[in-house]
Amino acid sequence: MSNPILADQKDRDRIVRDLDVNLFADAGAGSGKTKAMVDRICSLVDRGEVITSIVAITFTEKAAAELRDRLRNHISEQLHSVAKDSELHQLRSEALNMLDSAPIGTIHSFAGRLLRENPIEAGVPPLLSISDDLASQIAFQRRWDTIVSYLDSDSNAHAALEALLALGVSLEHLETITRKLDGSWDRLTRG
Repeated sequence: MSNPILADQKDRDRIVRDLDVNLFADAGAGSGKTKAMVDRICSLVDRGEVITSIVAITFTEKAAAELRDRLRNHISEQLHSVAKDSELHQLRSEALNMLDSAPIGTIHSFAGRLLRENPIEAGVPPLLSISDDLASQIAFQRRWDTIVSYLDSDSNAHAALEALLALGVSLEHLETITRKLDGSWDRLTRG
């Protein structure tokens, strides 16, 4: 029994064949996006592209890890299908060795990598670190605890806090405002 021709087969073929254009693949779960990406990346490697110069962006870290694993398996299988002294063997072997350095991940991890590799050009501190949601929440809580401690220990700040509390502003209100400001720090200007 032969495999049926898929309605989008032309698009699938284009992903593997049209290597000189950027493509965006949007399809449902289980439709073959990861396989298409693996095939495309392997075609680029076979053409001589260095795997660390190929960007593959997924929506989740889990999908990125799966893509990396599937690439590793596919390149390994392909590596054994060619003569050891061939150019293809060398290209695939190099790709396999550099796979863990390849920019395969989420848009956030890719943007973070660009910022870390080009901090001066991006106008960010050279030792920039990017936090996930949990780390950001923990960092905010530490900053908030420092603010509360300051409000309690500095007499002028304590007097201002007492006035706000007398007006019906609670510490929870101040924390909510502080979270909003913290979440929009990039929009704040210093005058």
